[in-house]
Amino acid sequence: MANAKFGTINHNGKTLTLTQNAFLDCDGSNDGERYYSAGAVDSDGNEYRVRWEIRDGFDGEDEGDACDWDKPSRIVEC
Repeated sequence: MANAKFGTINHNGKTLTLTQNAFLDCDGSNDGERYYSAGAVDSDGNEYRVRWEIRDGFDGEDEGDACDWDKPSRIVEC
């Protein structure tokens, strides 16, 4: 089982353990939509990608305020 060093997220009745700190990411489109993402794993070893949208008005100073970390916008099994 993964260590909960980076935190956990509840999703569809499962606890997902983040496997890394969330990092600033980009969707690769021409618009370059930016968001935060991190890898996660469930207790069965299934891997996920977790995404958080950046809050409007975020000034870039304190990443702790960048997103609503308790409410990811998307969780996808890899």
